[in-house]
Amino acid sequence: MGLANSSGVNEEARPGRAPFREALVRGLRGRCPNCGQGPVFRHRFKVLDACPVCRLSYWPESGYYVGAMNLAFIVSFILVTPIFVASFIFFPPLALIPAWKMAVMWSAGGVLLPLAVMPYSYGLWLGLDFWLNPWEAGKPPELLSR
Repeated sequence: MGLANSSGVNEEARPGRAPFREALVRGLRGRCPNCGQGPVFRHRFKVLDACPVCRLSYWPESGYYVGAMNLAFIVSFILVTPIFVASFIFFPPLALIPAWKMAVMWSAGGVLLPLAVMPYSYGLWLGLDFWLNPWEAGKPPELLSR
């Protein structure tokens, strides 16, 4: 029987965590951060409620994936900005395209790129959070000291 820490949580009852690199790989592959076997997504944009293998909840709290959405937008911005600048430096004929067509083209890219990055950022967000502060499979995370 383990000793309870200052927060009253039994340390032996808390799950272990995978090495950092493995947490990143599991997140980017869309796999459960606990067992590494179950999928995180039902389909590209639908996160499951829990791992079908180990029953780890993928929704530790309400609004959990807002940070993942921000991560997707930041990554998209980091990718789009150099491409935008380089396109004008290395492809001067692009400057001849009417501004409204250019705005439509870059706006479409600005919408499609975050959608393409979103599943990876969700998985990465879940994997990193679980690595930093693991919670127990099969138990509602809000009942655990986080």
